[in-house]
Amino acid sequence: MPLPHLHLLPGMHGTPELYRPFTDALGNAPHTATHYPDDCSPTAESVLAAIADSTPTDRPYVLLAESFSGMFAALYAATRPDNLVGLVLVNTFLKLPMGPLTCGVTQVKVRPPWVLSSLLLVDGDSSPELRDLTRSIVGRLDPRLVAGRFRLLYRTDATRRAARITAPTLVLHGANDVFVWPYNSRRIERHIPGSQRVKLPGPHLLVQTHPQESLRTIEQWWERHGIVQSPPPQGEGLIAGGPTA
Repeated sequence: MPLPHLHLLPGMHGTPELYRPFTDALGNAPHTATHYPDDCSPTAESVLAAIADSTPTDRPYVLLAESFSGMFAALYAATRPDNLVGLVLVNTFLKLPMGPLTCGVTQVKVRPPWVLSSLLLVDGDSSPELRDLTRSIVGRLDPRLVAGRFRLLYRTDATRRAARITAPTLVLHGANDVFVWPYNSRRIERHIPGSQRVKLPGPHLLVQTHPQESLRTIEQWWERHGIVQSPPPQGEGLIAGGPTA
């Protein structure tokens, strides 16, 4: 069964630009992506609205989310939206790891150091083009935007809502990820019914450094677990009362 339309949710930088190596691997396969607004005081509702406004409404799709977007992808999938037939979570979490410390460090609001791009790519397989692209994107990050998005992560928790997810779910973990440790992907596997966790060699930017292997793993998972379902009944919109559990 071929992989259906793939919709990409970006990491902390908020744009699909860093997915370039992976979209190159996709070739002519249909795909779209969300671009988050440059909002220094985002809310979970505004992020979920950005996802809802950009995902396909006319075809089945698999939602792929990395890092920052993972918990919001889980919250969105938990509403069982029309046409969502699969979920892929890459180097991410349902609750911000070491929340107070992680969030506190980012509130200094200084521009991310150049070494951050190297840590994102702790892997011998990253190309010079990817290293240059990553340095460029990290260097342009507004520290106020980063601080605001970390504040949002700190006050959001997708753990309890994850149990409502019914779409087949693949959890990818990069063995060399220095930011999101393995217990986070194991926690996702425990809380999302029927999800499958796969460890691949690679750093935090897993699908960027290993696009072909990541895509092959996703396609193999879909062959085993994917079912293009009829759209569910209308009425399963965003849950009122906010997304935190």
